[in-house]
Order: sequence, then C-alpha cells, then structure tokens
Amino acid sequence: MKTIKTPVADDIRQLVISPNSNFLAILTTHTIHICVLPDPSHLTSEDTGPLKPKIFTLGPTTHVTSRSPIASAIWHPLGVSGSCIVTTTADAIVRVWELSTTDRWSFDTPSTSVDLKKLVDGTTLDQDFSASTTNTNTAFSPDSFDMEVAAASFSTKGAGGWNPMTLWIAMREGDVYALCPLLPQKWAPPPTLIPSLSVSIVTTVAS
Repeated sequence: MKTIKTPVADDIRQLVISPNSNFLAILTTHTIHICVLPDPSHLTSEDTGPLKPKIFTLGPTTHVTSRSPIASAIWHPLGVSGSCIVTTTADAIVRVWELSTTDRWSFDTPSTSVDLKKLVDGTTLDQDFSASTTNTNTAFSPDSFDMEVAAASFSTKGAGGWNPMTLWIAMREGDVYALCPLLPQKWAPPPTLIPSLSVSIVTTVAS
C-alpha cells in the first residue's frame, strides 16, 4: 500500500479514477483536483514515504467556493486516452474538460460548456447556450428553483448506440434531462460504435 499526498485542504467527498487509470479526480463540495497517477512501478518500490504526484486544480476560477457546488464529475466514455472529464454543477451547467498534462490551459478552461437553463428556454438552434464566464447574473428566474441538479451520469459501461454520448441529468424537483450528443472536441469511438449508429438512424428513418 502507498499513500498519496495531496494539497487538498477541504474534506474529500469523492474519488473518481479515469478509464485508463492515469488520472484521479479528487472532489470536495466545490473544488476538483486532478491527480496524475504514478506509474505502477512506484507501487512496488522500497521507498515507504508518501507519493507526491503532479496535481492540477480543475477550473481554478470556475469550481471554487464562491460558485455553485459540484453535483457530479464523471469521465467521458469516449474521451481520448480516458482524459476527458465532464463536470455538472448544481446550477445546471455542464462543462467538458479535455485534459493534457502538457497544456495547463486545458485544466483552466473547459472545451465545451452548456447552460441547461438557457437550453430549456431556447427557441432557435443558433442561440448561445454556453455558460456565462462571469458570476454577475443574479436576475430572478423560476428555472433557478426547478433546475437544481441532483446527479448526472452516462450509461453503464459497454452500452452502445447513442448511450456513450448521452449525459443523463436528474433534477431535485424530479425531472430528468438527456443531453445528446455530448462529445469532446476530440473523441475516440470504439470500432463498433459508428456502424451501430448507422443502423439506428436507418431504422428510425425507415419507421
């Protein structure tokens, strides 16, 4: 057994390991730290001291105590090398982060963001549904009460078709939304995914 030393000051609520076991997301109520997991060879070394891997703060101006708490952080099933994480905050904002240890900016700014409140109220496809980069909008909206996120999840591992690109979001009021397709800018589909989508589309059109 090895101990990993982290700079996380608040109580840790959840640990989420990436699909390729190269990253570990460390969650508190409002913050996320991404730990770059060391090579397995370090686990068998004779050194008994705690490991001190490289750890990045995810969204240092987004996921902070002055902003909405984190409802969910899950790794995208189709992320390249398992390096894409999707965060959902209680204020119904979904963010897609495509991480690279050689690009610190990838930990600072999401590649995609969707404000579900804007999406629900949208009337045309060309509207901007991305999250505001400021925290100054305090105008009253009934959606603020109806759209508080309780949890979010992708389908179970191995599910095909549209499932690996569909994010299911449950609200505290009981509504459930499906955000599809939710994809990173760079994604890696398994060999069977595109053919299965083609069959699904053809079947739908034929019916």
